[in-house]
Amino acid sequence: MSGAGKRLPWGRISHGKVETPALVAVVTRRKDWQILRERHWYRIPVEKAPEGLNRVQFLAFYQTAVFGAEKWAVNYYARVKGMRRVLRSEILPEESRHPRANQFYYQIMVSDLMPLPRSVPSKRWRRIVFIPTTLERLMRAEEVNDLYWPARLRTNFTGR
Repeated sequence: MSGAGKRLPWGRISHGKVETPALVAVVTRRKDWQILRERHWYRIPVEKAPEGLNRVQFLAFYQTAVFGAEKWAVNYYARVKGMRRVLRSEILPEESRHPRANQFYYQIMVSDLMPLPRSVPSKRWRRIVFIPTTLERLMRAEEVNDLYWPARLRTNFTGR
Protein backbone atom coordinates (compact mmCIF):
# COMPACT_ATOMS: atom_id res chain seq x y z
CA MET A 1 0.00 0.00 0.00
CA SER A 2 2.51 2.57 -0.95
CA GLY A 3 1.51 6.14 -0.28
CA ALA A 4 -1.88 5.17 1.15
CA GLY A 5 -0.74 4.10 4.59
CA LYS A 6 -0.91 0.60 6.03
CA ARG A 7 -3.58 -1.34 7.85
CA LEU A 8 -2.78 -1.89 11.51
CA PRO A 9 -4.04 -4.90 13.49
CA TRP A 10 -6.59 -2.71 15.31
CA GLY A 11 -8.13 -1.75 12.00
CA ARG A 12 -6.71 1.75 11.90
CA ILE A 13 -5.13 3.19 8.80
CA SER A 14 -1.85 4.80 9.66
CA HIS A 15 0.30 7.09 7.57
CA GLY A 16 3.63 6.24 9.14
CA LYS A 17 2.43 6.52 12.73
CA VAL A 18 1.71 3.63 15.06
CA GLU A 19 -1.54 4.09 16.94
CA THR A 20 -2.24 2.35 20.23
CA PRO A 21 -5.60 0.55 20.56
CA ALA A 22 -7.77 1.87 23.39
CA LEU A 23 -11.35 1.41 24.49
CA VAL A 24 -13.57 3.82 26.39
CA ALA A 25 -15.90 1.95 28.74
CA VAL A 26 -18.67 3.24 30.99
CA VAL A 27 -18.65 3.20 34.78
CA THR A 28 -22.13 3.67 36.25
CA ARG A 29 -21.68 2.53 39.85
CA ARG A 30 -19.42 3.82 42.62
CA LYS A 31 -18.79 0.19 43.61
CA ASP A 32 -17.30 -0.49 40.17
CA TRP A 33 -15.11 2.60 40.49
CA GLN A 34 -13.87 1.33 43.86
CA ILE A 35 -13.02 -2.03 42.26
CA LEU A 36 -11.08 -0.22 39.51
CA ARG A 37 -9.15 1.88 42.03
CA GLU A 38 -8.47 -0.78 44.65
CA ARG A 39 -8.57 -4.16 42.88
CA HIS A 40 -7.48 -2.95 39.42
CA TRP A 41 -9.98 -4.67 37.17
CA TYR A 42 -13.01 -3.94 35.01
CA ARG A 43 -15.60 -6.37 33.70
CA ILE A 44 -17.39 -6.69 30.37
CA PRO A 45 -20.09 -9.29 29.64
CA VAL A 46 -18.72 -11.69 27.01
CA GLU A 47 -21.92 -11.35 24.96
CA LYS A 48 -21.61 -7.53 24.91
CA ALA A 49 -17.86 -7.29 24.34
CA PRO A 50 -16.80 -5.21 21.34
CA GLU A 51 -14.89 -6.92 18.55
CA GLY A 52 -11.16 -6.45 18.86
CA LEU A 53 -11.20 -6.39 22.67
CA ASN A 54 -8.18 -8.70 22.80
CA ARG A 55 -6.08 -6.01 21.04
CA VAL A 56 -6.88 -3.18 23.45
CA GLN A 57 -3.83 -1.86 25.29
CA PHE A 58 -5.56 0.88 27.30
CA LEU A 59 -8.99 1.32 28.87
CA ALA A 60 -10.42 4.75 29.55
CA PHE A 61 -13.51 5.34 31.65
CA TYR A 62 -16.59 7.45 30.95
CA GLN A 63 -18.14 8.45 34.27
CA THR A 64 -21.90 8.89 34.57
CA ALA A 65 -24.08 11.13 36.78
CA VAL A 66 -23.19 9.35 40.06
CA PHE A 67 -19.72 10.91 39.88
CA GLY A 68 -20.78 14.50 40.58
CA ALA A 69 -18.20 17.00 39.34
CA GLU A 70 -16.53 14.35 37.14
CA LYS A 71 -19.79 13.19 35.54
CA TRP A 72 -20.41 12.82 31.80
CA ALA A 73 -16.74 12.80 30.92
CA VAL A 74 -13.70 10.60 30.39
CA ASN A 75 -11.23 11.61 33.09
CA TYR A 76 -9.05 8.54 33.70
CA TYR A 77 -7.37 5.71 31.85
CA ALA A 78 -5.26 2.63 32.65
CA ARG A 79 -2.97 0.21 30.85
CA VAL A 80 -4.43 -3.25 30.23
CA LYS A 81 -2.30 -5.86 31.98
CA GLY A 82 -4.30 -9.00 31.19
CA MET A 83 -7.70 -10.48 30.58
CA ARG A 84 -9.52 -13.68 31.52
CA ARG A 85 -12.96 -15.18 30.96
CA VAL A 86 -14.79 -15.87 34.24
CA LEU A 87 -18.25 -16.25 35.70
CA ARG A 88 -19.60 -13.04 37.20
CA SER A 89 -20.14 -14.91 40.49
CA GLU A 90 -16.39 -15.65 40.67
CA ILE A 91 -15.36 -12.00 40.58
CA LEU A 92 -18.37 -10.63 42.48
CA PRO A 93 -19.22 -13.38 45.00
CA GLU A 94 -21.15 -10.89 47.14
CA GLU A 95 -23.60 -10.55 44.22
CA SER A 96 -24.26 -14.29 43.90
CA ARG A 97 -28.02 -13.68 43.54
CA HIS A 98 -27.57 -11.22 40.68
CA PRO A 99 -29.60 -12.23 37.57
CA ARG A 100 -26.35 -12.52 35.56
CA ALA A 101 -24.30 -14.26 38.28
CA ASN A 102 -23.84 -17.36 36.09
CA GLN A 103 -22.94 -15.51 32.89
CA PHE A 104 -19.42 -15.22 31.54
CA TYR A 105 -17.53 -11.93 31.69
CA TYR A 106 -14.14 -10.73 30.63
CA GLN A 107 -12.24 -9.59 33.69
CA ILE A 108 -9.71 -7.06 32.44
CA MET A 109 -6.80 -6.42 34.78
CA VAL A 110 -5.46 -2.87 34.62
CA SER A 111 -2.70 -0.70 36.05
CA ASP A 112 -3.34 2.13 38.49
CA LEU A 113 -5.79 4.70 37.15
CA MET A 114 -4.08 7.71 35.61
CA PRO A 115 -5.74 11.09 35.06
CA LEU A 116 -5.95 12.27 31.47
CA PRO A 117 -4.09 15.51 30.71
CA ARG A 118 -7.55 17.11 30.42
CA SER A 119 -11.09 15.92 30.95
CA VAL A 120 -12.93 14.74 27.80
CA PRO A 121 -16.54 15.84 28.36
CA SER A 122 -19.63 14.83 26.47
CA LYS A 123 -21.08 18.10 25.21
CA ARG A 124 -24.49 16.55 24.62
CA TRP A 125 -26.43 13.69 26.16
CA ARG A 126 -25.69 10.33 24.58
CA ARG A 127 -25.85 6.67 25.48
CA ILE A 128 -22.29 5.39 25.62
CA VAL A 129 -21.43 1.73 26.03
CA PHE A 130 -18.01 1.37 24.39
CA ILE A 131 -15.98 3.66 22.16
CA PRO A 132 -13.16 1.93 20.26
CA THR A 133 -10.46 4.56 19.86
CA THR A 134 -6.71 5.00 20.20
CA LEU A 135 -4.55 6.31 23.01
CA GLU A 136 -3.33 9.08 20.73
CA ARG A 137 -6.89 10.19 19.95
CA LEU A 138 -7.73 10.02 23.68
CA MET A 139 -4.80 12.30 24.56
CA ARG A 140 -5.80 14.87 21.90
CA ALA A 141 -9.57 14.81 22.45
CA GLU A 142 -11.34 17.93 23.62
CA GLU A 143 -14.78 16.29 23.71
CA VAL A 144 -16.23 12.78 23.41
CA ASN A 145 -17.01 13.25 19.68
CA ASP A 146 -13.24 13.48 19.07
CA LEU A 147 -12.86 9.86 20.24
CA TYR A 148 -15.01 8.40 17.48
CA TRP A 149 -13.53 7.26 14.20
CA PRO A 150 -14.94 8.21 10.81
CA ALA A 151 -17.28 5.48 9.50
CA ARG A 152 -14.76 4.07 7.01
CA LEU A 153 -12.20 3.51 9.76
CA ARG A 154 -14.78 2.13 12.20
CA THR A 155 -15.65 -0.43 9.53
CA ASN A 156 -12.01 -1.47 9.39
CA PHE A 157 -12.06 -1.97 13.18
CA THR A 158 -14.95 -4.43 13.09
CA GLY A 159 -14.08 -6.02 9.77
CA ARG A 160 -17.58 -5.27 8.43
